[in-house]
Amino acid sequence: MIIFGTRMFGGTDAVPDLFFVQTKFFHVNFLPLWPIQTYLVLQGRTTRAVAIPMSVKSIMVAWMGGIMWICVVTGIILALCGAAFAGLVLSLGALVFQCLLMTRSIRHASHKRAAELCSALGPIDGAALRRLVDRNFQQ
Repeated sequence: MIIFGTRMFGGTDAVPDLFFVQTKFFHVNFLPLWPIQTYLVLQGRTTRAVAIPMSVKSIMVAWMGGIMWICVVTGIILALCGAAFAGLVLSLGALVFQCLLMTRSIRHASHKRAAELCSALGPIDGAALRRLVDRNFQQ
């Protein structure tokens, strides 16, 4: 069975409990292929997504996640078939996984980037969110 459609991938630039950035992709079997639009996803009582300019960081995180899963699945298949280099493919997948999880600068926004994202909401909503961001970064 082939599953395709659009889905959000590539969560980056997070400010805990306030917002994060994700990109909507066309996907096949949950493998992100073509980026469509990047969104600032606001968290709160309700979740709201606001379109912003394309984020290369979000796109690269989504594609790195796809590469990781390709390496893991391919490595498992090669290991089951007895291929000598299956461990190398699995190691590459593990390395990409570690990069995605351990690199704080990829997942979390700096104060400067968070302020830029607030301005995407316009002067009224952006100013209110900016105050929350400033308070968040003072801790």
